[in-house]
Amino acid sequence: MYTIIGSGFGIYGYLPAIVTGFGGAVVLPHAYEAKLLARAELSNTLTNIHWVKDEDAALSQASIVIVAIAPKNQYEMVMRCLNLKNIKELILEKPIAATPAMASSLVAKINEEKKKYRIGFTFLYLSWTKKLEISKSMVSDTELSITWTFMANHFYKHLATWKRSNIQGGGVLRFYGIHLVALLASQGYDGVIESKIEGDHPDEPFKWQAVFIGPELPKCRVFVDSFSTLKQFEISQNQAGQKRTILSVTDPFEMEQSDQYVDSRVGSLIKLINTLKDDDDKYIKLYIGSINLWQKIESISLEDGSVKL
Repeated sequence: MYTIIGSGFGIYGYLPAIVTGFGGAVVLPHAYEAKLLARAELSNTLTNIHWVKDEDAALSQASIVIVAIAPKNQYEMVMRCLNLKNIKELILEKPIAATPAMASSLVAKINEEKKKYRIGFTFLYLSWTKKLEISKSMVSDTELSITWTFMANHFYKHLATWKRSNIQGGGVLRFYGIHLVALLASQGYDGVIESKIEGDHPDEPFKWQAVFIGPELPKCRVFVDSFSTLKQFEISQNQAGQKRTILSVTDPFEMEQSDQYVDSRVGSLIKLINTLKDDDDKYIKLYIGSINLWQKIESISLEDGSVKL
Protein backbone atom coordinates (compact mmCIF):
# COMPACT_ATOMS: atom_id res chain seq x y z
CA MET A 1 0.00 0.00 0.00
CA TYR A 2 1.31 3.41 -1.01
CA THR A 3 0.70 6.78 0.55
CA ILE A 4 1.73 10.22 -0.67
CA ILE A 5 2.61 13.09 1.63
CA GLY A 6 2.19 16.31 -0.35
CA SER A 7 -0.82 17.48 -2.35
CA GLY A 8 1.13 19.19 -5.14
CA PHE A 9 3.53 17.22 -7.36
CA GLY A 10 2.79 14.21 -5.18
CA ILE A 11 -0.78 14.20 -6.52
CA TYR A 12 -0.36 15.25 -10.15
CA GLY A 13 2.99 13.49 -10.66
CA TYR A 14 3.45 10.51 -8.38
CA LEU A 15 -0.21 9.45 -8.08
CA PRO A 16 -0.69 8.76 -11.83
CA ALA A 17 2.75 7.09 -11.88
CA ILE A 18 1.66 4.65 -9.17
CA VAL A 19 -1.74 3.93 -10.72
CA THR A 20 -0.74 3.65 -14.39
CA GLY A 21 2.66 2.08 -13.77
CA PHE A 22 1.81 -0.39 -11.04
CA GLY A 23 -1.95 -0.41 -10.52
CA GLY A 24 -1.21 0.21 -6.87
CA ALA A 25 -3.63 1.06 -4.09
CA VAL A 26 -3.02 4.48 -2.54
CA VAL A 27 -4.23 5.64 0.86
CA LEU A 28 -4.63 9.41 1.09
CA PRO A 29 -5.83 11.89 3.73
CA HIS A 30 -9.20 13.54 3.03
CA ALA A 31 -7.49 16.93 3.03
CA TYR A 32 -6.14 16.13 -0.46
CA GLU A 33 -9.50 15.20 -1.94
CA ALA A 34 -10.62 18.62 -3.15
CA LYS A 35 -7.35 19.24 -5.01
CA LEU A 36 -7.50 15.85 -6.66
CA LEU A 37 -11.13 16.20 -7.73
CA ALA A 38 -10.33 19.59 -9.24
CA ARG A 39 -7.99 17.93 -11.74
CA ALA A 40 -10.05 16.13 -14.38
CA GLU A 41 -6.97 14.39 -15.79
CA LEU A 42 -6.64 12.43 -12.54
CA SER A 43 -10.18 11.01 -12.58
CA ASN A 44 -8.85 7.59 -13.63
CA THR A 45 -6.95 7.30 -10.34
CA LEU A 46 -9.99 7.59 -8.06
CA THR A 47 -10.82 3.87 -7.94
CA ASN A 48 -7.32 3.18 -6.58
CA ILE A 49 -7.62 5.61 -3.68
CA HIS A 50 -8.66 4.80 -0.11
CA TRP A 51 -9.49 7.99 1.78
CA VAL A 52 -8.62 8.24 5.48
CA LYS A 53 -8.93 10.90 8.16
CA ASP A 54 -5.45 12.43 8.11
CA GLU A 55 -1.74 11.93 7.38
CA ASP A 56 -1.21 9.90 10.56
CA ALA A 57 -3.89 7.42 9.47
CA ALA A 58 -2.39 7.23 5.98
CA LEU A 59 1.11 6.60 7.33
CA SER A 60 -0.14 3.87 9.65
CA GLN A 61 -1.55 1.89 6.71
CA ALA A 62 1.26 2.30 4.18
CA SER A 63 4.37 0.26 3.45
CA ILE A 64 5.67 2.65 0.76
CA VAL A 65 5.65 6.40 1.40
CA ILE A 66 6.30 9.11 -1.17
CA VAL A 67 7.29 12.40 0.45
CA ALA A 68 6.85 15.39 -1.87
CA ILE A 69 6.77 18.45 0.36
CA ALA A 70 8.96 21.49 0.93
CA PRO A 71 12.54 20.54 1.88
CA LYS A 72 12.35 22.37 5.21
CA ASN A 73 9.45 20.06 6.22
CA GLN A 74 10.72 16.88 4.61
CA TYR A 75 13.33 16.13 7.29
CA GLU A 76 10.74 15.98 10.07
CA MET A 77 8.36 13.88 7.96
CA VAL A 78 11.05 11.34 7.13
CA MET A 79 11.91 11.08 10.83
CA ARG A 80 8.27 10.18 11.49
CA CYS A 81 8.39 7.53 8.78
CA LEU A 82 11.57 5.99 10.17
CA ASN A 83 9.81 5.40 13.48
CA LEU A 84 6.99 3.39 11.90
CA LYS A 85 7.79 -0.30 11.43
CA ASN A 86 5.09 -0.76 8.78
CA ILE A 87 6.91 1.63 6.43
CA LYS A 88 9.54 -0.29 4.48
CA GLU A 89 10.32 1.98 1.52
CA LEU A 90 10.57 5.72 0.91
CA ILE A 91 10.71 7.93 -2.16
CA LEU A 92 11.82 11.49 -1.44
CA GLU A 93 11.47 14.47 -3.74
CA LYS A 94 14.55 16.55 -4.42
CA PRO A 95 16.06 18.41 -2.77
CA ILE A 96 15.61 16.14 0.22
CA ALA A 97 16.60 18.97 2.55
CA ALA A 98 17.23 22.70 2.29
CA THR A 99 21.02 22.40 2.66
CA PRO A 100 23.61 19.75 1.80
CA ALA A 101 24.49 19.38 5.49
CA MET A 102 20.88 18.55 6.36
CA ALA A 103 20.62 16.26 3.33
CA SER A 104 23.72 14.39 4.46
CA SER A 105 22.30 13.99 7.96
CA LEU A 106 18.98 12.74 6.60
CA VAL A 107 20.57 10.15 4.32
CA ALA A 108 22.74 8.95 7.22
CA LYS A 109 19.63 8.48 9.38
CA ILE A 110 17.81 6.52 6.67
CA ASN A 111 20.84 4.31 6.04
CA GLU A 112 21.21 3.72 9.77
CA GLU A 113 17.60 2.50 9.95
CA LYS A 114 18.20 0.35 6.83
CA LYS A 115 15.06 1.62 5.10
CA LYS A 116 14.97 1.28 1.34
CA TYR A 117 14.76 4.68 -0.33
CA ARG A 118 15.07 6.54 -3.60
CA ILE A 119 15.38 10.25 -4.43
CA GLY A 120 13.45 11.86 -7.29
CA PHE A 121 16.38 12.69 -9.56
CA THR A 122 14.25 12.08 -12.64
CA PHE A 123 16.93 13.20 -15.11
CA LEU A 124 18.61 9.85 -14.44
CA TYR A 125 15.65 8.07 -16.06
CA LEU A 126 15.13 10.13 -19.21
CA SER A 127 15.61 8.63 -22.65
CA TRP A 128 18.47 11.01 -23.55
CA THR A 129 20.52 10.19 -20.46
CA LYS A 130 22.34 7.38 -22.25
CA LYS A 131 23.65 9.99 -24.70
CA LEU A 132 25.69 11.40 -21.83
CA GLU A 133 27.72 8.22 -21.42
CA ILE A 134 31.03 9.98 -21.03
CA SER A 135 34.01 8.07 -22.34
CA LYS A 136 37.16 8.09 -20.25
CA SER A 137 39.05 7.72 -23.51
CA MET A 138 38.12 11.26 -24.59
CA VAL A 139 41.17 13.32 -25.45
CA SER A 140 42.38 15.84 -22.92
CA ASP A 141 41.27 18.88 -24.91
CA THR A 142 37.64 17.76 -24.97
CA GLU A 143 35.16 19.74 -22.89
CA LEU A 144 31.48 19.08 -22.30
CA SER A 145 28.83 21.77 -21.90
CA ILE A 146 25.31 21.55 -20.50
CA THR A 147 23.11 24.61 -21.02
CA TRP A 148 19.60 24.81 -19.57
CA THR A 149 17.58 28.02 -19.91
CA PHE A 150 13.86 28.51 -19.19
CA MET A 151 11.39 30.71 -17.33
CA ALA A 152 10.55 29.13 -13.97
CA ASN A 153 6.83 28.90 -13.33
CA HIS A 154 7.09 30.94 -10.12
CA PHE A 155 8.72 33.80 -12.03
CA TYR A 156 6.35 33.58 -14.98
CA LYS A 157 3.25 33.58 -12.75
CA HIS A 158 4.72 35.81 -10.00
CA LEU A 159 4.10 33.13 -7.37
CA ALA A 160 5.23 33.48 -3.77
CA THR A 161 6.62 29.99 -3.13
CA TRP A 162 9.53 28.32 -1.35
CA LYS A 163 10.81 27.26 -4.79
CA ARG A 164 12.12 30.83 -5.22
CA SER A 165 13.98 30.81 -1.90
CA ASN A 166 17.50 29.46 -1.63
CA ILE A 167 17.26 29.36 2.17
CA GLN A 168 14.22 27.09 1.93
CA GLY A 169 15.79 24.74 -0.61
CA GLY A 170 14.62 26.51 -3.75
CA GLY A 171 16.43 28.67 -6.27
CA VAL A 172 18.38 27.84 -9.39
CA LEU A 173 20.87 25.44 -7.77
CA ARG A 174 19.01 23.73 -4.95
CA PHE A 175 15.74 23.17 -6.83
CA TYR A 176 16.75 22.96 -10.50
CA GLY A 177 20.51 22.54 -10.76
CA ILE A 178 20.46 19.69 -8.25
CA HIS A 179 19.17 17.49 -11.11
CA LEU A 180 22.40 18.12 -13.01
CA VAL A 181 24.51 17.60 -9.89
CA ALA A 182 23.04 14.10 -9.49
CA LEU A 183 23.41 13.41 -13.20
CA LEU A 184 27.10 14.36 -13.21
CA ALA A 185 27.74 12.43 -10.00
CA SER A 186 26.26 9.36 -11.70
CA GLN A 187 28.83 9.82 -14.49
CA GLY A 188 31.76 9.91 -12.06
CA TYR A 189 32.22 13.66 -11.53
CA ASP A 190 33.33 14.36 -7.97
CA GLY A 191 34.82 17.85 -8.03
CA VAL A 192 34.00 21.43 -8.95
CA ILE A 193 36.60 24.09 -9.75
CA GLU A 194 34.31 27.03 -10.47
CA SER A 195 30.81 27.96 -9.34
CA LYS A 196 28.90 31.23 -9.43
CA ILE A 197 25.29 31.83 -8.44
CA GLU A 198 23.56 35.09 -9.29
CA GLY A 199 20.24 36.80 -8.67
CA ASP A 200 18.69 40.21 -8.13
CA HIS A 201 17.84 39.22 -4.56
CA PRO A 202 20.30 37.28 -2.34
CA ASP A 203 17.70 34.64 -1.49
CA GLU A 204 16.31 34.26 -5.01
CA PRO A 205 19.21 33.22 -7.27
CA PHE A 206 18.14 32.41 -10.83
CA LYS A 207 21.43 31.94 -12.68
CA TRP A 208 24.16 29.37 -11.98
CA GLN A 209 27.32 28.39 -13.80
CA ALA A 210 29.97 25.89 -12.77
CA VAL A 211 32.82 23.72 -14.04
CA PHE A 212 32.99 20.07 -12.96
CA ILE A 213 35.87 17.63 -12.99
CA GLY A 214 36.27 13.92 -12.34
CA PRO A 215 38.90 11.18 -12.61
CA GLU A 216 39.86 10.72 -16.28
CA LEU A 217 36.81 12.73 -17.33
CA PRO A 218 36.62 15.85 -19.51
CA LYS A 219 35.75 19.14 -17.85
CA CYS A 220 32.03 19.82 -17.91
CA ARG A 221 30.69 23.36 -17.99
CA VAL A 222 27.16 23.86 -16.71
CA PHE A 223 25.00 26.94 -17.21
CA VAL A 224 21.45 27.21 -15.85
CA ASP A 225 19.24 30.29 -16.16
CA SER A 226 15.76 29.94 -14.66
CA PHE A 227 14.73 33.48 -15.63
CA SER A 228 15.17 33.30 -19.38
CA THR A 229 12.76 33.81 -22.26
CA LEU A 230 14.72 31.18 -24.22
CA LYS A 231 13.67 27.57 -23.64
CA GLN A 232 16.69 25.41 -24.33
CA PHE A 233 18.36 22.28 -23.01
CA GLU A 234 21.57 21.47 -24.82
CA ILE A 235 24.47 19.10 -24.25
CA SER A 236 27.50 19.56 -26.47
CA GLN A 237 31.05 18.35 -26.83
CA ASN A 238 33.76 20.85 -27.66
CA GLN A 239 37.12 19.74 -29.01
CA ALA A 240 39.84 21.94 -30.47
CA GLY A 241 37.34 24.72 -31.14
CA GLN A 242 34.90 22.38 -32.85
CA LYS A 243 31.44 21.94 -31.32
CA ARG A 244 29.40 18.74 -31.65
CA THR A 245 25.83 18.84 -30.37
CA ILE A 246 24.87 15.70 -28.45
CA LEU A 247 21.36 16.82 -27.53
CA SER A 248 19.31 19.93 -28.29
CA VAL A 249 15.70 20.20 -27.10
CA THR A 250 13.52 22.94 -25.67
CA ASP A 251 12.91 21.08 -22.41
CA PRO A 252 14.68 18.17 -20.65
CA PHE A 253 11.42 16.19 -20.67
CA GLU A 254 10.56 16.95 -24.31
CA MET A 255 11.46 13.46 -25.52
CA GLU A 256 9.27 11.90 -22.82
CA GLN A 257 6.00 13.29 -24.20
CA SER A 258 3.34 10.58 -24.40
CA ASP A 259 -0.39 10.44 -25.03
CA GLN A 260 -0.55 8.00 -22.12
CA TYR A 261 0.49 10.60 -19.53
CA VAL A 262 -0.74 14.17 -19.18
CA ASP A 263 2.44 15.19 -17.35
CA SER A 264 5.62 14.34 -19.28
CA ARG A 265 7.41 13.51 -16.01
CA VAL A 266 5.18 10.55 -15.15
CA GLY A 267 7.16 8.08 -17.25
CA SER A 268 10.41 8.88 -15.46
CA LEU A 269 8.65 8.61 -12.09
CA ILE A 270 7.49 5.10 -13.01
CA LYS A 271 11.09 4.16 -13.78
CA LEU A 272 12.20 5.71 -10.49
CA ILE A 273 9.62 3.78 -8.44
CA ASN A 274 10.50 0.59 -10.29
CA THR A 275 14.09 0.81 -9.01
CA LEU A 276 12.86 -0.07 -5.53
CA LYS A 277 13.20 -3.70 -6.63
CA ASP A 278 16.92 -3.18 -7.31
CA ASP A 279 19.82 -3.59 -4.91
CA ASP A 280 20.40 -0.46 -2.82
CA ASP A 281 24.19 -0.20 -2.86
CA LYS A 282 24.64 1.76 -6.09
CA TYR A 283 21.88 4.20 -5.16
CA ILE A 284 23.29 4.87 -1.71
CA LYS A 285 26.70 5.51 -3.27
CA LEU A 286 25.15 7.86 -5.83
CA TYR A 287 23.16 9.84 -3.26
CA ILE A 288 26.14 10.31 -0.96
CA GLY A 289 28.28 11.33 -3.95
CA SER A 290 25.64 13.81 -5.12
CA ILE A 291 25.38 15.43 -1.71
CA ASN A 292 29.16 15.68 -1.40
CA LEU A 293 29.34 17.34 -4.82
CA TRP A 294 26.51 19.70 -3.87
CA GLN A 295 28.41 20.68 -0.73
CA LYS A 296 31.55 21.43 -2.76
CA ILE A 297 29.54 23.63 -5.14
CA GLU A 298 28.09 25.68 -2.31
CA SER A 299 31.44 26.01 -0.56
CA ILE A 300 33.07 27.41 -3.68
CA SER A 301 30.13 29.74 -4.30
CA LEU A 302 30.49 31.08 -0.78
CA GLU A 303 34.22 31.64 -1.21
CA ASP A 304 33.54 33.42 -4.49
CA GLY A 305 31.17 35.73 -2.66
CA SER A 306 28.66 35.74 -5.49
CA VAL A 307 25.65 35.04 -3.29
CA LYS A 308 24.84 34.53 0.38
CA LEU A 309 23.56 30.97 0.76
